[in-house]
Amino acid sequence: MEQARRRPRPGRRLGRGTTFTVLASANVVLMATASTPSPISPLYRQRWGLSVTMLTVVFAVYTVGLLGALLTVGC
Repeated sequence: MEQARRRPRPGRRLGRGTTFTVLASANVVLMATASTPSPISPLYRQRWGLSVTMLTVVFAVYTVGLLGALLTVGC
């Protein structure tokens, strides 16, 4: 009877601390990669003659596409 209670569950589970660390790290990575092109945005605006609104739209489309790709296919 004692052995029946100690059977391992199928699959592996992470502890709470490890899970939190993994999720927090993934969130930081997603935020960092989404903001990567922002420092060169003024150069694009100047070089290609884009308006501030169009540059914002381009950046938003890039960010949504990047986050979608990272969430669906990984790193």
